Amino acid sequence: MQTASRFLVIAAISLPALLTCSVTLGQEPADNPDAKTPSIAFLKPLVNVELSFAKIACELTDDQMKPIVAEAKKAHQAMADIVIRQDAAGDDFFTKNNVIFTGPNDQLMVVNPFKRIRDDVAKLLKPLVTEDQYTKFTEESRLREEYEREAAVHFLLNLLDLKLVLSTEQRKRLHEKLMAQWQDLDLHILDSSIMDQNDFPPAPDHLIIPELNDSQQKLLVAQTRDSTHVYIGEDELLNSVEGWLDQ
Repeated sequence: MQTASRFLVIAAISLPALLTCSVTLGQEPADNPDAKTPSIAFLKPLVNVELSFAKIACELTDDQMKPIVAEAKKAHQAMADIVIRQDAAGDDFFTKNNVIFTGPNDQLMVVNPFKRIRDDVAKLLKPLVTEDQYTKFTEESRLREEYEREAAVHFLLNLLDLKLVLSTEQRKRLHEKLMAQWQDLDLHILDSSIMDQNDFPPAPDHLIIPELNDSQQKLLVAQTRDSTHVYIGEDELLNSVEGWLDQ
């Protein structure tokens, strides 16, 4: 029961934060056009969320958090290598990427920042905690991934149902296939598509189409498949998490 209880707290921290990242509130000061690199301050709340996740998952002490936060600050600064200005992106950036991550001042990210932050924290955490604590972190991360996978599949099925009208049996079969075989599943990307239902998100057609009838297949093929934009702004809920990077 201890693990389940802890995971509920972790889910309460991480999932609402994920589901509000697509709203850009524009609270970050405008970038200095003469600066060599665009601001990365808007990524701080995402790092803070992951540090809070680690603290709860590993049951870290305040003394343990100090060196972890110090390393996280370095990792955050290093994220300047994934943020570029739109005017430096080039036309091919928008044509070769089917998912575009955008900051509050139109910064662009060349990789998925959510994955980068999770990978960074997992890497910096390992030498700074006990073996037992890191095992707990790994297990809680796995549970979180399952939790998010279920939510993402649920979102996609609802979107498919809205556009194609699925039968109960189709939903059941698609749920099983997507849970087991959808390799590129990403809750953040699906959330952005839920916010804008005019466009259809990146989805595994090879898993979906065989379960559809002819009419549904034609409707699916006709859906707009432009790039999905994931907007990362400064959100009040994200900013309510403890500000580790400002300590």
